[in-house]
Amino acid sequence: RGLLTEDYRPGRLLMDTHRPALLDAGLYYADGQMRDEVYNWGSFLQSRMYAAGVTCSDCHEPHGLKVKVGADDVCSSCHQPERFASRKHHFHRENGKGASCVACHLRTETYMGVDPRHDHSIRAPRPDLTVALGRENAPNACNDCHRDRSAGWAARAVRRWYPGGQQEKPHYAFALHAGRTFQPGAEPLLLEVIRNPKQPGIVRGTAVSLLPAHLGPESLPALEKAARDPDPLVRLGAATTLEALPPKERVRIGVHLLWDPVRAVRVEAVPAFAD
Repeated sequence: RGLLTEDYRPGRLLMDTHRPALLDAGLYYADGQMRDEVYNWGSFLQSRMYAAGVTCSDCHEPHGLKVKVGADDVCSSCHQPERFASRKHHFHRENGKGASCVACHLRTETYMGVDPRHDHSIRAPRPDLTVALGRENAPNACNDCHRDRSAGWAARAVRRWYPGGQQEKPHYAFALHAGRTFQPGAEPLLLEVIRNPKQPGIVRGTAVSLLPAHLGPESLPALEKAARDPDPLVRLGAATTLEALPPKERVRIGVHLLWDPVRAVRVEAVPAFAD
C-alpha cells in the first residue's frame, strides 16, 4: 500500500490514509494468494472468515500480534475439532503435518529465504487450479508438502476425498488470469466476477481494473455501476480505468469520484481528469 497521509488513527478506514494494492500481478498469484511481500490485509479480505465478521484480534493478541493459543487450537475456537481435527476430514496421519489446519489452509510463502509468511485468505487447497493455470499462477498447499507428486495427483486425491467440494465451484482465478494475459474472451469472465456481489470487494475491484484492455459493449455499463459500488475497493478499481475511456465517457462514468467520501478513491481519480 502507498501512504497518502500520515494522519492515520486506529479504527478509521484504511483507505482514508493509504492507497492499498489490489490483487496486482507480481504481488498476488492469479488466484489471489500472496506472491510478493504484501500486506496480510489483502489476503484476509478474500477469506470467508472476514466475510463472516472475524477480525485479526479473534486469532491474534492485538498488541504483540502472536496467535492467542496454539496455531491449530485457535481454529477450534470456531470450528468443531471433533469434525475437522479428524482423519475423516484431513485424511492424514494424526498429529502429522498433513493434519494441521494451518499447513493446509494458510499456506506459506518464504521471503528472502528466512521469512515464511502465512497467506490469510484461509482457503481450501485447490490443486485443480494448479493443473489448469500452472503453479506460477496458482500454487497449492498439497504440493508444498508432496513435492515429488504432480498437481494432477493432488487434484485427483482432493476430488476423491471431497466429492462436490470447493474444486467443483468456479473461481475468480480464471478471470484474473485471462485479464492479466490478454486472452480472448477475458471480458465476459471479468464481468461475471464484477457483477457477483458475493465475491470479495478486493477481487471485484481487481477485475474492474483489468477491464481497459478488454473493453467491449458490456463493459461501460459495468464500469458505470462499479464507480458507484458501495465497496470503496470496487470504486478504486473503477477509478484506475477512467484514463482508458474517451473524454465524454470518462466524465459521465467517473467524474463524481473526485468527490468520493474515501480519499484513496479521490486521489486515484485525479489523473484521469488532469488533462
